[in-house]
Amino acid sequence: MISDIATLVEVIHDTTQQTRNRGMSSPSPIVTTATKECESVTQKPLPLSAKSAYFTLLLFGVVASPAAGLQGENLIRNPSVEVANPDDPEVPQYWFHASSGNNSHTFTYDTDGYKSPRSIKVNVSDYSSGFVFWSPYSVRVTGGRFYTFSAHVKGDVEAQTLIRNEWSLGTGYYGGGDTYSLKRAIPAGDWTKYTETFFVPAGVESVRIFFGVDAEGTFSSDNFSLVDTPYTTNPNRTPMVTIMADDVWLNFKSNAIPIMDQHGFKSTFYINTNAIGGTGMMTTQDLRYLREHGHEMAAHAVHHVNLRTLDIDSLHREIADSVAYLNQVLIGDDFVHSFATPLGGHNKVVDTALREHDFNGLGQSTFGSNRNTEGFFNYPENFQPLNVRTFMMKDTVTDAQFRDLLILARDHGLWLTLTYHQVKPITRPSGSTTTSTDQFRSQMQMISNLGIRVVTVSEGLKRFAKGE
Repeated sequence: MISDIATLVEVIHDTTQQTRNRGMSSPSPIVTTATKECESVTQKPLPLSAKSAYFTLLLFGVVASPAAGLQGENLIRNPSVEVANPDDPEVPQYWFHASSGNNSHTFTYDTDGYKSPRSIKVNVSDYSSGFVFWSPYSVRVTGGRFYTFSAHVKGDVEAQTLIRNEWSLGTGYYGGGDTYSLKRAIPAGDWTKYTETFFVPAGVESVRIFFGVDAEGTFSSDNFSLVDTPYTTNPNRTPMVTIMADDVWLNFKSNAIPIMDQHGFKSTFYINTNAIGGTGMMTTQDLRYLREHGHEMAAHAVHHVNLRTLDIDSLHREIADSVAYLNQVLIGDDFVHSFATPLGGHNKVVDTALREHDFNGLGQSTFGSNRNTEGFFNYPENFQPLNVRTFMMKDTVTDAQFRDLLILARDHGLWLTLTYHQVKPITRPSGSTTTSTDQFRSQMQMISNLGIRVVTVSEGLKRFAKGE
């Protein structure tokens, strides 16, 4: 799924260029009363540096409005898709459609809307890979703030909700690229409302948010909204950080654990059991040692494969066999509390399968949590145990950027989970998921200096359940 998301960068760029080349209308800057007022109203962003710079990328696309908008103002233009593009009546104004990967599809500017005559529809067949989507033009936002996106959807197939961050000054994105995903949209037979609150990092100038269909079926959407959503600090909730280690790399034990030990930090290891004992990987003895010293063991399937691509029997084997191994060989009398779908690959079928297995994250006999590759922070308004959000650590994250994230979590009672892979000496950042030993040492020191509680995933789940 990550590779599918990466292809959207070129797809959206090509589609925008084709739109311009055909002479289709682009949204021109408009000045409204709200826009004028916005210029004089000071909105205090959450405390992230506006100078954060990550992976370099080219800015492209058409920005729909010249200002980030007032609190509560819908930033999406033509949100009910009622107005057709004057140059192409088969497309709503300020919208476009595109696709990636290998599939067959059709786009329909439909006459069956939610409480209105029009909506947009995607039909996908012969699916192998990629996304098929309608998208609004980009809208300007204020980095370092929370926004709420909503829409009404219906159909017989799920869609991945995708956000493309477009950065000022040609700068890039914290973790997994400039496009990332929110919770999936799961329609019912009739129109169903989808709502999700998310965080926009500092340095982002505009965003584009859309539903990407990645399976065979029909998906309709209408009545879109994107609004600035103030986040109120809960002084009674304790900010938390979780240090996660993926894929049983031996150098994490050799290089990261001694640094964590200096601060008394414990981590959660997501283990793909087939990798245990491989070249450069930890052995069963290594994992038992970590378990005995207070680190949490969690499942990451048997093989590092996208679970969405498997038939139902293979899917259940990947989950059941990995959990059985961990419970019987490593953990003993306890239970596996958490799972992480490899490559972030999950949907309704995967989530249902996870619920059917023996996890015990919240003192129940069912599944505790699933960590994905999405988002930034966990907080009550967006928390879903089957979609624990995480920040994917890369070697290009600077100390200043890392500290910004910690301060935001500390000041607003958020749960920040950090997913690491390898930790070893490196001399030149490359955008990989390897973190240098010096970087890791500095990051752990910052967590300690700021006094943020470090918890395992199971501890974080229990605290969230209690409202702590």
